[in-house]
Amino acid sequence: MAFPALDAAAYRISGIVATMTDAGTAVEEIAEVAAAACGEATEEQRDRFAEFAADQMALVNDLDDLRQRNCGLRCELAGMTEEIVTRKRVDRARGIVAARQRITLLAADEYLRRQTVQTGHSLRDVAEAVIAAEVRSRPGQAPLALGAA
Repeated sequence: MAFPALDAAAYRISGIVATMTDAGTAVEEIAEVAAAACGEATEEQRDRFAEFAADQMALVNDLDDLRQRNCGLRCELAGMTEEIVTRKRVDRARGIVAARQRITLLAADEYLRRQTVQTGHSLRDVAEAVIAAEVRSRPGQAPLALGAA
């Protein structure tokens, strides 16, 4: 025998899970809905519905764990992306310095690192300054660089 109040409560609980932003609040709401829905249901229906509500609460916790992990992975990805951009710029600046001063890439790398220490700026900032100077010195031309980014 179908029990419309339980069907409506199940639908509402599914909505809570789908739209939750806070796991603790969602679990509380599910518990409230489940408690209110079982009024005239049979014992078997109440047991099955309690099982359903417990499963939904577990899903809320799993979803919250996945969201937290996703957030951590997004932060990690952003950091790695930034690191790649920095490496590309440093490689490009190294090529510019090597070509301009007719030195090896190793010597150009040492030059960039000395500039970092002398100016107190990050390696990325020094590399960007070298690239910007190269672009300004060659209006209308592609900058001279090895491994252009």
